[in-house]
Amino acid sequence: SVAGQTVTLTTYLNDVETGNSTAKSGADGRFVFNGLSTASSNSYDIKLRYQEAEYFGELLTFADNETTKSTVLTVYDSTSSDGAVSVTSAFTIVVFDQDGLEVTEHLVFANDSDRAYIGSGEITSTGGKRTLKLPSLPAEATDLQYIAGLIPFRVFPDATGLSDTTTMPPGEKTIIYSYRLS
Repeated sequence: SVAGQTVTLTTYLNDVETGNSTAKSGADGRFVFNGLSTASSNSYDIKLRYQEAEYFGELLTFADNETTKSTVLTVYDSTSSDGAVSVTSAFTIVVFDQDGLEVTEHLVFANDSDRAYIGSGEITSTGGKRTLKLPSLPAEATDLQYIAGLIPFRVFPDATGLSDTTTMPPGEKTIIYSYRLS
C-alpha cells in the first residue's frame, strides 16, 4: 500500500540545497507540504523510497502568483529478478581528433515487466544494489563523462567496469556516457 509512506521534500535556494522536510502519504497516496516559499529563487524536489526502490519527482518551481503545486510520483511493486531486463540497442561512436579518440557509448535498456527492478546482491557503497551492468572501460580511458541516464553518485565502478545502482522502472532507459583514449 502507498499509505503511510515517507515523502522527502528537498528545498533549494538559487540551486543550493537548504534543507529537507518530510510528510506521510495518506490512504489515497496523497501528501502535502505547507508553508513553502513561492519566490522564484526557490525550487523543490521530492523523493520516496518504496519497496527498496527510490523514486524522484521533477524539480518544482512556482510561477508568479502561483500558490499551489501538484505533482504525481508513480511507484511500482519491486522485484529483484532481472528476467525482464534486456539491452535493446547498443552502439559506440568513435571520433578521431588531434588528442586521440573520443568514445561515446549509447545503450538502451528495457524492463518489460510491470515491476521496478531494484537489483540483487549486496548493497554497494552508493547505497543501492547493482541494477544495470555497463561495458568495461579500457584501462587507458580518461575523462569519463555521464551524458544521459546516469546519476554520478549512483554509478559503482569495480574491477569489471561500471554498474548503475538506480532503480529500473518498467519501460526503457537510455544511458549515454563518453571517455577519451589518448
